[in-house]
Amino acid sequence: MNLKQTTKKSPQAFKPLIALTALLLLQACQTTAKPKPAVIAVNDNRCEVDALAMAEHASSTASSSQFLSSANQLQQCADSYTRGQNNKSEEAMRLMAASTFNYIKGGDVQRAKQQLNTFTSQFPRQDLYFSDYTSFLDTATALLDSSSLTFDEFSKLNINPRLRGEIKRKQYWQSH
Repeated sequence: MNLKQTTKKSPQAFKPLIALTALLLLQACQTTAKPKPAVIAVNDNRCEVDALAMAEHASSTASSSQFLSSANQLQQCADSYTRGQNNKSEEAMRLMAASTFNYIKGGDVQRAKQQLNTFTSQFPRQDLYFSDYTSFLDTATALLDSSSLTFDEFSKLNINPRLRGEIKRKQYWQSH
């Protein structure tokens, strides 16, 4: 007889379990809905995302015109970060550095020099470092003004050893 009574009470015994399961499912649904702010953050930085995509495409195609176009777009994004209330100086610095190198890759050395001068005037005594701990400012200087540097100035630049070797090779063959 005890067995029959537990069978009849069985649906009521499951009610707390069903309620707990439903609560957990609802919390799980809310948890999956929370990443929306990350999507909004990407939309806020749409200029940067698009400019970096242009730069990546320019690298994959090695097209001078696309490098110049992406450099212009990167510069516009950097400008928007340095104006007004939305001052994001580190992002602006990264975009300006990428813009400088894309101007170089696109063949517009004059614009690259202007971009480098803008970088140093907007961010005095600040620099960016590559993953090999070499300096953005020194690398850009070596690429843009290596002929005007003395041997001592050139040797003190914090640049990638392969780049240093290529610049020395170029200088050797230009003088011989």
